[in-house]
Amino acid sequence: MAAVLVLVFGGVNVLRARAATLQCHQYALVQTMPSLVELWLRRFAASARAAHFVFSAGTLFGATTTWWGAGKARRTPHEGVDFGRYAPLIGSAGGGGGAGALRAAATAVVAVQPGCAVPCLCDGAVTCVIRDFICETLVVEHPQLSSRAGGRAGMVLCSLFAHVRAERRQGERVRAGERLCSVAPSPTSAPAHLHLSLAWLPHALLSEQLTWKALVTDARVDFVDPLAHVDSRLWTISDEGEGEGG
Repeated sequence: MAAVLVLVFGGVNVLRARAATLQCHQYALVQTMPSLVELWLRRFAASARAAHFVFSAGTLFGATTTWWGAGKARRTPHEGVDFGRYAPLIGSAGGGGGAGALRAAATAVVAVQPGCAVPCLCDGAVTCVIRDFICETLVVEHPQLSSRAGGRAGMVLCSLFAHVRAERRQGERVRAGERLCSVAPSPTSAPAHLHLSLAWLPHALLSEQLTWKALVTDARVDFVDPLAHVDSRLWTISDEGEGEGG
């Protein structure tokens, strides 16, 4: 039975299994980053009507194999976290803890569906929209957060939302919680899913024609684990099986 990670949004626990991390420099992030990521996770869960997201090892930061199909080797360690499966909420919103209250389905694990809305992580501006192997990646830079985050000169903290259909344009200002994009249908063997990366990117790279090849080969790029900035006291390992369809 394979170990998986279950991220719970019931207000008590968030469970995590840590994958191997990429070899990269780490810069101090502001104290608000954990709460920003946790708030974004809750917003995305609400959009998907998820009680909790379910992760296998291949979905996590630094993973060296894919999580779908036969689990093929990745060309480079995984640069972020994939949201592809979750336990859905059932019941009604006004239950007050009774039989009609929102709760997780007892055993069901379902796939994130194309069209699921994806919210903005933090105030910033859309830097660009680039192609990826499923559809598009929307890159948002966060200069105000970067200025307080201890990053070196010439770098800016960015969030990258991959395998989506962008709904905001380059140069557009965005605010935390606003809808940015939606999960795209997949024309490949990989199921539809959201990939989230956080990275320190050099301003010089952003001024060029950005591509994923440049992101993973440029030594100046510093990817960081999105889930590492959530309070570590909220994490533990789950031994639930993956089930079918992952």
